[in-house]
Order: sequence, then structure tokens, then C-alpha cells
Amino acid sequence: MNRRKLLLGGGVALTTTIAGCASDTSDDGGNGNGNGTSTGPSADEPDVEEPDPISVSGSGNQVYSNVGIIGGLTVVEAQHTGSRNFIVKLVPESGMENIMVNQIGAFDGSRAALVGRGTYQMSIEADGDWELELTQPRPSSGDSLPFEQQGTSATVLGPLEFDGTHTIGAAHNGRRNFIVQVLPPQGQFPTIAVNEIGSYEGTTSFRHSGLGYVAIQADGGWGIRIE
Repeated sequence: MNRRKLLLGGGVALTTTIAGCASDTSDDGGNGNGNGTSTGPSADEPDVEEPDPISVSGSGNQVYSNVGIIGGLTVVEAQHTGSRNFIVKLVPESGMENIMVNQIGAFDGSRAALVGRGTYQMSIEADGDWELELTQPRPSSGDSLPFEQQGTSATVLGPLEFDGTHTIGAAHNGRRNFIVQVLPPQGQFPTIAVNEIGSYEGTTSFRHSGLGYVAIQADGGWGIRIE
């Protein structure tokens, strides 16, 4: 499975960026409620070595045990060919489960979350063929700003180097949640840069310092530029 790469560009207008992008169908929900601030890992969180990716594939429902999470950024890149629910979740021995993907129908994208350290079961619910790769990125450096990107599905991009207050221009032509978050490799809280429903075009600001990955949730064509 090829990991998605950050694409750098220069100055394409966002209205042009998303023109002609096809809309996906999705039942992904959003739980953000506004702009936020993240400062990366806290001082008492030690650096840890990045685990090897976990790559699995199958058809229909399956459960994998003893999935070790080191704590922090966890990314699932997945494809699904079915027409009904496609759900990927990490279920801990105790506490709340983490729903990594919650999609109706075909899916080809990436989702990310900040997941607590522990041993999990990875549960896949599907009605078709699927494949996925779970990674826990722990980079030592990232690309500098500005950057821009466009797409038509849920995507995780990075790493990028942030240094305080930034602006983000964004556009979306879908009908459901459009959420752009910046997640630190280690830490407990993401920065919510954009949280809208339906079509959107605008510019806002957010704060984030240190390394970060940009996680985009969308059901249609989208474009972003961060400076």
C-alpha cells in the first residue's frame, strides 16, 4: 500500500482547486466545536521509536488481537469495495474505543486520531473486500510552510513544521462535515483549524507549534492552503 505524500504547490486559487472534483458519500461524524490550540508533546512524554506498520487485508468482518499502540498519533489508510458499512475501530482492554473509519460504501482514504497507549483489538466491519495499513508516525522533522493540497476524500498529510499562529484558506464542495485538524505525533489534543458542514470557502487562523500532521475529513472535493 502506498502511503499518501504531501504535495507542495504555489498559489492556486481555492475556487479553481476544487472545480470538477467528484463527491464521495460518507457518514463520518465530527466531534470538534471550534478552533483550538495544540503545542505538541508535553515535556514529560519521552521520545519513542516508530513501530513497524501493520498491514492486513480481507473480506467481511474480522478482528485482530494484540495490536500495540505506543500512544499518540495513529493513522489508518484503507480501501473498501463494499456498499454498506465499513468501520475500523481500536478497542482497548478497558475504556472507550477509538473509531478510526466510519464510512458507508466504497472508501479510499486515510484517517488519524490521538490514541492512548495500550494493547487493542482492531475490529473491521465490512461487506466487501478491504485492505488497510496502520502506522504510528514519529518523525524528527517535517516540511516547512506554506503548503497547499487538494483532494476528494479523507486524507492525512505531513509531517509539517509549525511555529505558532497560522492562516488556512480552505474550500469544500461536499454536503456533510468538512473538518481540518492538525495532530501532533505525541500529545492528547488536536488543533481544529476548520469545522464546517456542507459547501465552504473562507480563511481562518489557528495556533500550533512543533511538528504536526494535517487530517482532512470531507465528502466532496476540497482544497487547502496553510501559511
